[in-house]
Amino acid sequence: SDAKSELVIDQVQPSALKVHLAIDRDAPPGPKTRWKLEVQVPPDQQINDDSAITLRLKNADPPRRIRIPIVGHAVQG
Repeated sequence: SDAKSELVIDQVQPSALKVHLAIDRDAPPGPKTRWKLEVQVPPDQQINDDSAITLRLKNADPPRRIRIPIVGHAVQG
């Protein structure tokens, strides 16, 4: 997204996922904004084919959404 755009979290499925979205302040300077998306899966939370995070480009006309599927498995360390 360009420097004037802002991403916001639109949906989290399953809702128990802990999601944080922020501008990546460590990214090299440039014309495009870089974002950092952090996801934490609580213990015993199931991840299935419907698991995803949907981001929305704020103030876009028409509205634009980005769906990021969540896949994988975790083991307790």
